[in-house]
Amino acid sequence: MTFTHSTDTDQQESVFVDDSWSQTTIFPKPKERSREGESIGSYVKLVDRMARSHPNLYFLRHELMRAWPTEDSVRGRAAVLEFFHDRVTDHRFNSPQELENYLRGHSQGPQGRLFLLEDIATDYVEALGGHFRIDPAFFARQLRVVNWENSQEASTAPPLPSLSDSEQSFSISYPQVLKFPNLNIRKHSGLYCYSNVYRAIDAIRVNHWFDRMAYIKRMLSFWSRRYPGGYWDGES
Repeated sequence: MTFTHSTDTDQQESVFVDDSWSQTTIFPKPKERSREGESIGSYVKLVDRMARSHPNLYFLRHELMRAWPTEDSVRGRAAVLEFFHDRVTDHRFNSPQELENYLRGHSQGPQGRLFLLEDIATDYVEALGGHFRIDPAFFARQLRVVNWENSQEASTAPPLPSLSDSEQSFSISYPQVLKFPNLNIRKHSGLYCYSNVYRAIDAIRVNHWFDRMAYIKRMLSFWSRRYPGGYWDGES
């Protein structure tokens, strides 16, 4: 069984202003990344094909394609916890290539493995999604946390949690509360976390009074697979 866990970063992210429907379409623009001799991976190509008949995957497809030729394609952090009968070990990956090398060379060993991924970065999604053949809807649910779709250009809203196989995957939404250092932030109407995932920063106002408090709607997603003999893998 494999467990995969995708979560928002707990680090304090940079904040910038947005007057568009997606924070990934405006400044700061990511630096281009040399892709000479490379081609888009098979898993991202699969998402591209599926999005044509599954509108809920359109935003995921757009984000993976947008980031592919830029440094955003590797912006993220990944690690794995290995569960043995008598101990638990951890390993952090410094790049998607390290993750791919690990997946190719560690087919046996621990009783179970839990992969941890922060942010939706194209190359990390390619490595995990392609190796474990994860339903792209898993990453689509993690990418956005909007309550309704107010854009005619993005996609339909992600699938309802009740439509997913809860024994294999699920998502949990939770709030992160933060406090701004000063009141100057009131000058900006649209604030988002500087990351690949779509996370708005909403100010908390009581009777139109802003006391520097705000919250971010976060998301944790979990996917797993069990193998004969009691072995498992997971991603979160």
